[in-house]
Amino acid sequence: MQNNQSDKIVYNTSGYDIAAIIFCIATLIIALMIGQSHHIGNMSVETDFYGAYVKEVHNILEGRPYTYQHNPPGYMLLVAAVSFLTTDFFNAAKLISAFAVALFGGAIYMLFKSIFDSRIALSTAILSMISLLPHSFIASTDLLGALLTIIPLLFFFLTPRISAKTCIAAGITAGIAYWVRYNTVFVFIGILFSLICINTGNVTFRERLRMAVLFIVAWTVTISPWLVINWKTNGSPFAGTAILQIASHFYHPAGDLFTMERGFPFDSLFDVIWHDPILVLKTYIMDILYLNPKQLIRSGLRYPAYLFAGAGLLLLLTELSKRKFALLAIYLFGYLLLGLVGFYFRYYLFIVPILFLFVTFFVFHRHITTALGRLPFFNRSVSWVIVAMIAVLICKSSYHQIQKIIHSDPTYIFELADVIRERSSPDDKIFAFKPHYGYYAGLESSFPMSHKPEDYNSENAEDYISKAREIGAKFIIYSDKEGSLWPSLESLADPGDVRKDLDLIYSHKPTNTLVYELIERPE
Repeated sequence: MQNNQSDKIVYNTSGYDIAAIIFCIATLIIALMIGQSHHIGNMSVETDFYGAYVKEVHNILEGRPYTYQHNPPGYMLLVAAVSFLTTDFFNAAKLISAFAVALFGGAIYMLFKSIFDSRIALSTAILSMISLLPHSFIASTDLLGALLTIIPLLFFFLTPRISAKTCIAAGITAGIAYWVRYNTVFVFIGILFSLICINTGNVTFRERLRMAVLFIVAWTVTISPWLVINWKTNGSPFAGTAILQIASHFYHPAGDLFTMERGFPFDSLFDVIWHDPILVLKTYIMDILYLNPKQLIRSGLRYPAYLFAGAGLLLLLTELSKRKFALLAIYLFGYLLLGLVGFYFRYYLFIVPILFLFVTFFVFHRHITTALGRLPFFNRSVSWVIVAMIAVLICKSSYHQIQKIIHSDPTYIFELADVIRERSSPDDKIFAFKPHYGYYAGLESSFPMSHKPEDYNSENAEDYISKAREIGAKFIIYSDKEGSLWPSLESLADPGDVRKDLDLIYSHKPTNTLVYELIERPE
């Protein structure tokens, strides 16, 4: 590996710094403007917002216990705090995402500037922010989680030589990231590995161990309040549904779209793997070596950026310094960890800067810039023209994605909710797969259909109605979404062929959303 002193070329960076600030502010403004057109959460990513986050924000504000076990309460605490500045929780969540994408861009610039050079840092930050704009107005933890994974790296790579202060700061910020998403634990693992095994600061092993202890203590102290709360509430400091999601990915016929019910015999990662180790190994290897890279290239880089990424990665691997190797190793830990669950691009937002790093490292490599020459009159490398062309095409792609998201907003739910409110009392319940309906109708929403593999394919419309009656639901909602997941419910798609105790009160033809009121009628 190369010596750290040769990590980067030194430029007069003030112009790049100003450009980075301008692009970050512009991204924030654009994200806020787009958010004004996003009136209701979509039926995919933002389902968790209505189904879990809002409930937990209410619990926090009203002093009730936190009950959501898929992630710690960090995001909900922030939504609760920001909601005092906005009209509702949804706007608070959109505001968080808008600021997160801008701050993420700034953090990318600062991190890559410290390891590479200002040209690579600025171009990577710009391409990343443009690519992430479709996520910048979504009510989810995704962009905030990505931001919080990069901040510990900023401290860790702040100076070529590690120090007690930077290790403690990295530990604290890695702990804060853990408060928002469990999967950010890869940052802790990756930095610890880099401290002990890679020796980016060229210090003695004794000194590395001392720094590692400081880092571990800072991280542990930061997360310990949540560990204690989780222990008291759920019986274990590490209680959560992550194991069930992993199990679902490998064993459920619908993948980890559904989380295995508690009755399924998995209490640890070892249990999941040992249940069918051959299947787990085959699935995992196929995911991390083929399926996930293909999806990342298509969803993350897009055309034409991916044309340069492979060559950039090869060049980077031939010129690795210890700091560059540590950076790639940390992100590799994150990538391998996510291979345990199904691929959702939003889980991988933290890795987008690395993907574009491969592109910009190639474009601004000294051999490429020398071969391309400089622009006449502007005295700038032709490489900037390539970056600009990539940025324009990614901008076009992001624009189409944003349009698709905005146009697919289920605004018909406002009308649907009005119809239900007119026919309901506050104690009534809704039986629905998506929580949006109950949220806007102001009623409790439940969906106790079985997620167990042995029951999943056998449940039918009769089970659907019976379970609705069991929970005392007054309204049943069926749409193409339920039909795609439970084909056995197709009889509910035809209002003229349903049971007599179902009265159709609302329909939305584009999505085939049907609202039935459960009534008592003689057979």
